[in-house]
Amino acid sequence: MEKILIAGSTGQTGKRVIEILNNTENFKPIAMIRKEEQKQIFDDMDVESVMADLEGDIEHAFKGIDRVIFAAGSGGSTGPDKTTAVDQEGAKKMVDA
Repeated sequence: MEKILIAGSTGQTGKRVIEILNNTENFKPIAMIRKEEQKQIFDDMDVESVMADLEGDIEHAFKGIDRVIFAAGSGGSTGPDKTTAVDQEGAKKMVDA
């Protein structure tokens, strides 16, 4: 079974991706979360989670991961600095990791 790390797992797209993967036999979704209180969302879905923030160190989140889905985004109400930090630099970090 392949483990798939989902960045942006708490957003609408990320949650939907996790639901789809969680209902397959070949894939195990791993939700990447930034806050401890988000863990309960995925515990209730019987989905493993890992704490990591795209603006910080994420290397540890990739241990044992086979594939990655990037569904993260800074949101429409954030400024250009946040958009660059999450959307652009976060994606680069994940590719590098």
